[in-house]
Amino acid sequence: MKNIREKAKNIEKEGLQTLNLVPREVQAEGTSINETFATINYEGMKTGMVGRDTEKEKIISLLLKSEGTEDISIIPIVGLGGIGKSTLAQSVLADKRANVFDIQAWVHVSKEFDLHKIGSAIMKSINSCVNLNNYTLHVLQESLRKELATRRYLIVLDDLWEEDGNKLENLKQILQDGCIGSRIIITTRNQSVVKKLQTGFLASKRKICPIAETEQINLGILSGDDCWKMMKQRVLGPDDDQNGLEEIGMQIADKCGGLPLVVNSIAHVMSELRTVKAWEDIRDTKIDLGSRDQKDTLESLMLSYYYMKLEFKMCFTYLAVFPKGYIMNSNHLIQQWIALGYIHGYDDGKRCINYLLGMSFLEKSRFPLVSIE
Repeated sequence: MKNIREKAKNIEKEGLQTLNLVPREVQAEGTSINETFATINYEGMKTGMVGRDTEKEKIISLLLKSEGTEDISIIPIVGLGGIGKSTLAQSVLADKRANVFDIQAWVHVSKEFDLHKIGSAIMKSINSCVNLNNYTLHVLQESLRKELATRRYLIVLDDLWEEDGNKLENLKQILQDGCIGSRIIITTRNQSVVKKLQTGFLASKRKICPIAETEQINLGILSGDDCWKMMKQRVLGPDDDQNGLEEIGMQIADKCGGLPLVVNSIAHVMSELRTVKAWEDIRDTKIDLGSRDQKDTLESLMLSYYYMKLEFKMCFTYLAVFPKGYIMNSNHLIQQWIALGYIHGYDDGKRCINYLLGMSFLEKSRFPLVSIE
């Protein structure tokens, strides 16, 4: 065992010094691998969001509303996968009117509910220098209580699936100490999650609970016109010689079923293949782009994968070794691709990352985003 430990130590040392490997840990900035590898780019969302202005203004109004029966309000955004819930929440955080809050934090929760990880993510958003390695849940909760007690916060809990009332009550307990007027935005696919948040001691005391059901945000699909508007800004420039492309593009947009994730992904393929023949092939595909079934939606996204260059496909499939929501430095990812022989240089790696970002298969991490598996 002593010899094995010595060999392992030498291998680790060689990896760090010779191969420039890095420990597997969450970085403050970098590239994040997400559930559907959807992109978060706050600046881009200011201009890239289409068809959700009414919902955005409603959320901003709820954030700034001074009257209310709850000390801390939960604002739910409910809708299908790929409908644009996270994009809407990102556009709200990017709005200057949201800067009235002392703290802003983004936590990608996902299916595996882990209260310690959620609390740690919020704590990191407040103080990026804090070392949480030895924090128990109790110590973490006490630290959050001190940090939140004198501040008005805005926290986004993205992709919340948990329906266990006790676990959700524990979640509310670690967030109950913010100043009156603090807000929590949740994005979820299930209305039952919202109903569970309406129960429990803290909700009954009006300390922290969802807003009235009539004010909640239920996202529907985009209209065909909005789908084309979203697609057009990706595939056609203002002075383009369209050569019949627009008519085909509108037909493709109609097949996307009003799902922004599918529209964005297909639009990126179309921007790479700007010929009538290529667009007709996409239009005439046997894949049902507009299906609202989750399995079929993923099949629609596979169409984007089919059109990737071979080296980009290899780089993309390599991301499967990382857990959902994992954040890494882009340069380190490129180094790994080069070491595996998928690409031949740093410029190729940058092009691949930009391509995957454009396809909504990667997301760009920015303050105060922390993604959780």
